[in-house]
Amino acid sequence: MARNKPRKAVTMVEARKQARLLAAEFAERQQQLLDSAEQFLIVQEETDQELAEISARIDQLNAEAQAARQRVRDRQAQIVSRMRELGAREHEISTRLGLERTDIRRLLAHPAGQTRTPSRAGARPTTKAQADGAQPDDGALFPSPAPRWPLDNVNA
Repeated sequence: MARNKPRKAVTMVEARKQARLLAAEFAERQQQLLDSAEQFLIVQEETDQELAEISARIDQLNAEAQAARQRVRDRQAQIVSRMRELGAREHEISTRLGLERTDIRRLLAHPAGQTRTPSRAGARPTTKAQADGAQPDDGALFPSPAPRWPLDNVNA
């Protein structure tokens, strides 16, 4: 009688061989996954460091830009103040410079633009609060002038 079935020992050897082959493939795949995860984390760390350096440069450039804007505003305020000292009115200054009158008022209210002194000695205060000796409010950029009526100069 001829046997067509392989022996049990041969089948077990083949099964172990197949299992070892699958385990080796699994271990190789796991190592590749581990290597890929390491590379990912290294790239992420490098990118985070590079972005931090770029952010620091951006902050430095923003600070430089802010300082440059402040220098320009100071210089513009001085120039507008000088034009005012020369007798130009806000409307004339705004027309000459192509700016809105509100921009001219802001420049005149700017600390660098307040270097002028009243041209007349004993000039009248422009608001009732100033007449009472109060200092102008720092929050008020444009104090409202007192009304100028024709009869203001008449002694009561």
